[in-house]
Parts: sequence; C-alpha cells; structure tokens
Amino acid sequence: MANLGDSRAYRLLDGRLEQVSVDHSVVQELVDAGAITVAEMATHPERHVVTRALGGPDAAEPDFFLLDRSDRLLLCSDGITGMLEDDQIAAVLGAEKDPRAAADRLVADAVRAGGLDNATAVVVDVVGWEAAAGGEVPQQVSLEEKLGALPDSQP
Repeated sequence: MANLGDSRAYRLLDGRLEQVSVDHSVVQELVDAGAITVAEMATHPERHVVTRALGGPDAAEPDFFLLDRSDRLLLCSDGITGMLEDDQIAAVLGAEKDPRAAADRLVADAVRAGGLDNATAVVVDVVGWEAAAGGEVPQQVSLEEKLGALPDSQP
C-alpha cells in the first residue's frame, strides 16, 4: 500500500481498526517531535498544512506499507477522519457488511457530524487469505484457486 498526503489508510482485522498510513502534515510532524499531543492535532491552527502531496511542483516520495493480512481496508480523506472518531469508523466497518454501504455510511456520518471538509471513503473487502495448516500463519491464495476456476495450464 502506498500513501502520500493526509488521506489515510486503515485496516480492520479481527474487529480492530488500525491506522496503517502516517499523515504527511505539519501537525503529524509536531506530534512525532513531541511538541503537541494527538488530541491537540484536531484544533491546531496548522492542521491542514500538508508537507507532502501528489501533484506539487516537486516529486514527492510516498510511504509504502506491506500488510501481511487484513479483513477490510478503508482509504479515506481527512473529511472522514476529521469528523469521526476511530471507534465510530470501526463500528460502521463492522456493522455494514457491504463495502459500498460502509463507504456511503461513513461519508453520510461525516457530513451529519458537520462536514467541514471533503468526505471520501473507499472500503475494500480483502479476499484470498486462508489459514495455513494449524491456522497460525496466513497464506495468500488466488481468487481463482479459492473459487475453483484455475486457468488451464496446458500449452
């Protein structure tokens, strides 16, 4: 997974929401330096200042993340994360079984909460992971193999 800017990537795994990406913003740099707390990010006067972004005059380097497994992924703008707490996001992702319905509900909830910024959400259900023998280590299985539709290997 790649990230650039202040839109975020989350994963839902076994019912727990985890932020995968790190914001490229002034307030995130201040938190990392110990100058402000995470709670102070929401009201800081420079909370909308992005330090790396796509489409700027200089080529910006994204961060890359390798996920070993996940049940569901959420990619969202700061219009979602700025209006909803992580526990609210997790509740929606856990309650809505259809990914499109989950994304629509996150946007609607963010707008209802005040809608102070653009609210965009993409929810992806991850398929193709099966537990290895004994169930300890996940291994990736192709969708074709999982569904029994392997391509013909004959030349």
